[in-house]
Amino acid sequence: GWQAALSLLPLWSSLAGRARARGRFGLDASRQRGDSKVFAISDVHFETKAGEDWVSKVDKSKFQDDALLVAGNLGNTLASVARALGVLRLRFRRVFYMPGNSDLAVHGAEAGAFPDSLAKLFALLRVCDELDV
Repeated sequence: GWQAALSLLPLWSSLAGRARARGRFGLDASRQRGDSKVFAISDVHFETKAGEDWVSKVDKSKFQDDALLVAGNLGNTLASVARALGVLRLRFRRVFYMPGNSDLAVHGAEAGAFPDSLAKLFALLRVCDELDV
C-alpha cells in the first residue's frame, strides 16, 4: 500500500524528464572540461523581499555556462517557487532543484489546491518539467 508507493517515489521520473535527460546528457558530455562551475544555494525564500532581491541581482549573463543546485526552501508557495526557478533558469545553463520542507508545506491559500505535500511535490515536478529544470 502506502509504504510501497512511497518507496517507489525516488525512482519516479516523468516522460518529459527522461527525454530531457537523454538530450541534455549528450550536450553535457561534449562540453570541454573546466568550462563550467557548479554553484549551490538553499533557503532563498523567494517570497520575502530579501529572497526576491537576491535572485533578481544574480547577473544575467555571467553564469550562462554554469549550473546551479537549489537545495531546498526556495519558496513557500508553488507560485513563488515557479517564479524563482524561472528567473534562475534564465541566468544559468542548468538548474537542479530539490524541494525542501518549506517548498512542500501546504500553506493557507494552497490548501484548496493541494490535499497534502505529496500533491504539491507532483505540482512542483510539473513546474520543473515546464521550465527545463
